[in-house]
Amino acid sequence: MSVCPFCSSGMEWPADIVVVYLSKSAQALSPSQLISVTGKLDLGLKMDPNTAFVSLIRIVDAQWAMA
Repeated sequence: MSVCPFCSSGMEWPADIVVVYLSKSAQALSPSQLISVTGKLDLGLKMDPNTAFVSLIRIVDAQWAMA
């Protein structure tokens, strides 16, 4: 990543990164594994209150499946 998601402002945040909040926990997969993600699109500058992670674009209540 070109910026730190914990210490950068929204103005520095890349437009091609989407944060995904899963509806339930999941096991980690290989980064090369293709998946399909569905959920609710949430736009605008937000900071996660639990992690202080800054994001501009999020998919919330997401579910995934193997592609």
